[in-house]
Amino acid sequence: MRTLYLLRHAKSDWSEAGVDDKDRPLNPRGRRGATAISEYCREHDICPSLILCSTAVRTRETLSFLKPALDCKPKIEFEDALYLAGAHEIVARVRAVDNTHPTIMVIGHNPGMHHVANDLVGSDECGQSTAMASKYPTAALAQIAFATDDWSGIASGDGLLKSYVTPKML
Repeated sequence: MRTLYLLRHAKSDWSEAGVDDKDRPLNPRGRRGATAISEYCREHDICPSLILCSTAVRTRETLSFLKPALDCKPKIEFEDALYLAGAHEIVARVRAVDNTHPTIMVIGHNPGMHHVANDLVGSDECGQSTAMASKYPTAALAQIAFATDDWSGIASGDGLLKSYVTPKML
C-alpha cells in the first residue's frame, strides 16, 4: 500500500507590485489556512516519510506551518521542477520515488495539483471526489491510497480517495 498526499500551497499575497511570482509569501488568510490544515494533519496522525516541496516561497512557508504539526521527521526535498509543474511532471516525480517511502506528500501549485488529484483518483471512500473535481483551492489536501508497493506502478484511475479537505471545511 502506498499513500500520496497532495497539498496545494496556502493563499499567497498579491498586494506587493513587482514581486516575482516565485517570491510571493502567504497572506494572512493563507497563514490561517496553513494553520488549519496543519492542525488537521496533527489530529489525523498524518506522517509522510517524504515531503517533496516546490521551491516557491509560498510552498516553503506552507511547509513551515506543517512541520511542527507532524509527529514525525520526514525527509524533505525542495525541488525547482515542482514550481508550477504540470500533472505529468508531478506524477513522473512521484513514480521515481524510492519504495522505502510508503507515504509521500507533495506541496505544490495549481493547476498541476488539481489535475494530478483528478487523474489519479478512480474510486472514492470519503464522498468528496465531486467536490475535489470541481475545485482544488489553496491549502486543499487530498489523501490518495494505491494498492501497490511500487511507486513506479501508479497510474491514472488507480487511486482511492481517502480524504479531501480544505480550510473552509475545517
